[in-house]
Amino acid sequence: MANISIGALGGLDETGKNLYVVMINGDIYIIECGLSYPDRTTPGVDFIIPNVDYLKERKDKIKAYIITHGHDEQFGALLFVYPEIPAPVYLSETTKSAIELFASTYHKIVSNIDFRVVKPTSKHRIGNVDVRFFQTAHCIAESFGVCFETEDGNIIFSSDFITEYTTASPYHLDLPALSEISEQKTLLLMCESMHSDHQGYTSPMHHISPLIESSFRDSKGRHFIAISSQNMYHMQEVFDLSIQYGKRIAFYDKLSEDIYKLILISNPLLAKRIRLLDLEDLVRVREQDIVILMCGMGDKLYHKIDKLISRTNDDKRLFIKPSDTFVFACPANLNNEILATSVIDNLYRTDAEIINITRKKLMTMHASEEDIKMLLSILKPKYYLPIKGEYRHLMSNAKIAVSMAINLGHQNVFLLDNGGLITIKDGNLVSIQDEAMEVSSTLVDGLGVGDVGKRIIDERMNLSKNGLVVCSIAIDRKKGLIVSTPSVEIKGYTTSRNLELMKKNITQLFVDEISKALEANVSDEEEIITSVKDRIKYFLRHDKGYVPTIVPVIDFIA
Repeated sequence: MANISIGALGGLDETGKNLYVVMINGDIYIIECGLSYPDRTTPGVDFIIPNVDYLKERKDKIKAYIITHGHDEQFGALLFVYPEIPAPVYLSETTKSAIELFASTYHKIVSNIDFRVVKPTSKHRIGNVDVRFFQTAHCIAESFGVCFETEDGNIIFSSDFITEYTTASPYHLDLPALSEISEQKTLLLMCESMHSDHQGYTSPMHHISPLIESSFRDSKGRHFIAISSQNMYHMQEVFDLSIQYGKRIAFYDKLSEDIYKLILISNPLLAKRIRLLDLEDLVRVREQDIVILMCGMGDKLYHKIDKLISRTNDDKRLFIKPSDTFVFACPANLNNEILATSVIDNLYRTDAEIINITRKKLMTMHASEEDIKMLLSILKPKYYLPIKGEYRHLMSNAKIAVSMAINLGHQNVFLLDNGGLITIKDGNLVSIQDEAMEVSSTLVDGLGVGDVGKRIIDERMNLSKNGLVVCSIAIDRKKGLIVSTPSVEIKGYTTSRNLELMKKNITQLFVDEISKALEANVSDEEEIITSVKDRIKYFLRHDKGYVPTIVPVIDFIA
């Protein structure tokens, strides 16, 4: 009989940073190893990844990483975690290529990673457990869910999915595979929660084709189409419409072309059907036959669009004409809504035809209420664990399960926090432990992994809100003299009208404090710097009520 523990180091009560831990009879399986992006509370940070100290202490027991699809919230942390915690990485060919593209963008090495490429629907022996993968319908090709077969029943991880299984494309849900898995009892189901508070099915609200087809058919000018680089499904829709209406595709930049190459991995026949166009040939083709595809993520894509609008982009052949149609198919999230709104407003100033596809018109490919009910009705789990989403999403998912009358209730539907562990032995729940695993966020920036802590973040926040004062001077400590003219620079703290008076007052305070230290023969450099900062802080706090970042630069001449 099996001894099983399941928990998460990231992905619960948050967006992104997914990392789930499945332990079966002592063997550890890591599902996802993702990152999230900083917001305004973490300035200067590139990525946020889970703290993996719990796994480092048990790395000899880790049998595999399983990366279900090629989005960086599933795989982005792998490049930083793998050197210290190596293990085979099971993933599809498309996911492997997405990781390689991400690594090349951020100058990371993947040659040391033990990739094990699998088919989206397939079965493998990993460690001491038979593991089945089943293809899911998501916005990137060749995504899959995971099923661990144990003596007491299956442990199933849904991955990101929607109910779309009518085609044999790389984006469909493999219902026959799911049905076969359901012939064995499901001990525990881990199901995504991102859209659980949305009624009905996600499909067909995830399609952009109905929103832009009339423009493809009737427009007399070029099409610019901006799409998230994470959404290969939407790019495929654009390619299909272009083929249908005889359009030619030009790629705005190398990234856009790289995403097209990712699509070719799962759909190689597309290369024979689509008509590509080099940018240098734009003037040789009728404008109504041209589609220019722009890909990117979040802020980076919006900045790219803004540069195109203002003609500050690198390629001066590309600019928006009044006869063009611009399709904004990259709706904002809460972190970048202000920037997106500004970009859309600037788009309308170009006098081009603008098709703004908002969140109300377009849903991302995550399971809504009826999608979740479909999965539950097929698998009928003994235990149920909502995963992936903020707390309101997890709670909504749990309520769906309880409402279905399939013997799921408050005793066997779990809401975990990151760090919690569910332990099941011989098919029955033994315990639910809070804070069983150490949990925190590790910040990654140009300095390295985990080098940036709370103190540095607080300083950056203060700098961004309250400005900067830099005071510099040189002193001869032996002679007890100031040997240079003091300099004070103030940025982002006061108005230009008050700037000179502020500089004069701070300079006087700076010189007074240095002179006192020299007269008292203070030799400790840190003590002198601290006293200077304290004196200037006291003055500025009384002057304005808040304090900028103060940086004394003192050149001590021996």
